[in-house]
Amino acid sequence: MILHKNHFFMTTSEQIDEIIQPLKTHFGLTSFVYLKSFNEGSEIRLSNQPEWLAYFYEYELYKFSLFERHPSEYIKTYVVWAGLEIYKTVLEKARLFNIDHGITFIEPCADGCEFFFLGTESDRANVMPKYLANLDLLKRFLDYFREKAAALLNEAQKHKITISGKFETAPKLFCLKELNSSEFLGAPDLVEFTARELECMRLLAKGYTQKMIAQELNISVRTVETHLNHVKDKTHTRSRGELAQYLLKLPL
Repeated sequence: MILHKNHFFMTTSEQIDEIIQPLKTHFGLTSFVYLKSFNEGSEIRLSNQPEWLAYFYEYELYKFSLFERHPSEYIKTYVVWAGLEIYKTVLEKARLFNIDHGITFIEPCADGCEFFFLGTESDRANVMPKYLANLDLLKRFLDYFREKAAALLNEAQKHKITISGKFETAPKLFCLKELNSSEFLGAPDLVEFTARELECMRLLAKGYTQKMIAQELNISVRTVETHLNHVKDKTHTRSRGELAQYLLKLPL
């Protein structure tokens, strides 16, 4: 799909860049994308980097993104890009635009689901601990953005686009809704986990790397690895990818 340079999505980068100045100043943010996916299949997508938007659509990267499923499949959460093995295709392309070390906030709403993608430059890996230490502040920024960008968002709805079959082609992983509680509790292979194992699993399900889990829980990377190895043994999974699929079934 070609997004022409005069399309509304491509013309708002300066306004978006001005609105995100607080994040640029305090967190070193350089890349911001707002996506709203509507229940009926349309979407709006605004960014301070229009060249990235054009590339994303032209090369159909939505087919490889975890954030392009039907809005009803998402829960309110945040996801760190670093731990998303299946998201590598998108991340590799994003780095061509110096977009890296990011976090995505997922915000379901009545008529769809909002996604806020925050990223920085490839050589600024040290920004991630700052993100994670200030999650409440970042979440408050989401409301600030909605308020400041209200006029842009209203106008963008007049220029919504629809990509046929997009919901079916996007990969599905742990950021989506899990099995309901009755299905989970009735499962014959229910496994018991220690409190620390559950903490590691919860963070792994948010896309944390082992190093990031260790920092969050104030334990060593080796200890994290040990806990996750125990989890893999208990769940009969052989790899991190298989474990991520198992996490689909858990109400973490």
